[in-house]
Amino acid sequence: MYYKLIRVAILAVLASCNAFSQDSLVIKNRFLERKFTIGDNSFYTSRFQHLLTSKDYSRPGSEEFYFTINGTPASSNGTNGLFKYSKHTSARTGDGSQKVTIQLVGKQGSDAENVVVDLNYMVYDELPVVRKQLSITNKGPKPIAIADLEVERLNLVPVSSQQSELYTNYGSRFA
Repeated sequence: MYYKLIRVAILAVLASCNAFSQDSLVIKNRFLERKFTIGDNSFYTSRFQHLLTSKDYSRPGSEEFYFTINGTPASSNGTNGLFKYSKHTSARTGDGSQKVTIQLVGKQGSDAENVVVDLNYMVYDELPVVRKQLSITNKGPKPIAIADLEVERLNLVPVSSQQSELYTNYGSRFA
């Protein structure tokens, strides 16, 4: 009986673990799976799938975040892609959640050259939610101006106006 409990516990942990390869990173729980693609000069969400319905809500053109550095658009993908993947760490916490931290560094010769972006993702075992935090660090000697911050800039498939609410820009732009 004891070995069955250990086996079930190990399988439960493995089922919700992160998977990493050279070109992708996956975070998931029993409700959702989010796959990040790591390219030569890009880092973005390439799959955002609801596992109970098998519906993938991602579309091409996603950026993980967006802001401007001294007026220059900056992101981790596409034409504004000024950052590249550096490293990541992952850990399980005592409260049944997973924490993944991804570090992106500014490309040499760009306005983001001395800027480091840390993306923190929390995935909870029993909630269909991914919590995200973003921190921006200027490692250079000169001050920079950061504006127009968008913590999530995903290109997702719309469901319907009755089923979704979207809050954007976090009060950074007023109409």
